[in-house]
Amino acid sequence: MDENFELNKVEQKLFDLASQKCVPIYGGVELTPYCNLSCKMCYVKETAPGLPVLDADTWLDFARQAADMGTLVTQITGGEPMVHPEFRKIYSGFKKLGMVVTMNTNGTQIDESMADFLAADMPRRMNVSLYGPNREVYERLCGSGRAFDRTIRGIELMKERGIPVKINLTPTTINFPHLDGILDICRQYELPVEMTAYMFEPLRRSSTERQGYRLNPEEMAIAIEKWDRYRYNSNEMIARCILAAQGLDHFEESRKIEGYTRLRCRAANSSFWLCWNGKMNACANMTEPQANVRELGFDGAWEEVKRYGETIRVSAKCLSCSLKRFCLNCAAIGLHENGTFEQTPQIMCDATEALARNLAKNVTRVERRNTEERPNENQEES
Repeated sequence: MDENFELNKVEQKLFDLASQKCVPIYGGVELTPYCNLSCKMCYVKETAPGLPVLDADTWLDFARQAADMGTLVTQITGGEPMVHPEFRKIYSGFKKLGMVVTMNTNGTQIDESMADFLAADMPRRMNVSLYGPNREVYERLCGSGRAFDRTIRGIELMKERGIPVKINLTPTTINFPHLDGILDICRQYELPVEMTAYMFEPLRRSSTERQGYRLNPEEMAIAIEKWDRYRYNSNEMIARCILAAQGLDHFEESRKIEGYTRLRCRAANSSFWLCWNGKMNACANMTEPQANVRELGFDGAWEEVKRYGETIRVSAKCLSCSLKRFCLNCAAIGLHENGTFEQTPQIMCDATEALARNLAKNVTRVERRNTEERPNENQEES
């Protein structure tokens, strides 16, 4: 699920109730595996021609079934969702069902006409991937330098019309040296940023040639700290640095706990993921259980996904870890790294510890001692 999706108080209450009763209130929808870019790190893009992409009527039938089951919020994505030949019909159909819609896009398909279309019935938010600060980085990473200009223009067109925009940022070995430049653009346009520092290998993609683009734990830590300094003000950063130093004091001891616990995110509990082929998974980054909505119906597929979710157990170490508020780990990463949900992924442990050590360097012993008894109440737990 889009963890940074902004809920109002009523929506938050509904989401909490949905989690208690296992109602599929949120769903991600991959309209197509196709995209107009060739990003080297993409985990879903297909290049084989003639794949059976579902038409608008099928997607809207799925949406009506989902709405009947309680789905309120959908995140439309791809591939690049706007290259679907019936994108506008699908989008309008979701909105007519009363769904709150967010969308992931590379931004290159947003011209005056598309911006006007979106502004006429606004999404809650457009999540635009920004891969670099200039044409050169886009050429190396996405295969098109011109795509940078089109992305920036798409952002400007949406901003002019009051469409909420957030930037999705995925650090790779290619754009890692340019993160400051990317964040400078985000600052120029006053855009919130969501960073995904961990890179999944191909999940739904015809090519497996993605090796060599993932950051190591130390680079991940540097990237996340840059993101922290972008999204937090100076007082919040001071508090975060202090909490990191305190967490390091108890890091090893806090992880000695053994055992397992149930999955704690919304996946397979109150959220689902519909792949471009009409099969439902627990989340975008899990490849199971592949419940076929066309054969089982939405309700039957959801029951299968729920049963799958009930079998998942994750390590209790993550819950007891003193650095958990700094960690971006999830169950899917553990599965991807280890082939099982039950082991903690070492890459995330290493990246989190490296981040905490980087932050803690800003804290003196006196500051730590003075704040030991009064931790910052506004610092959110992750």
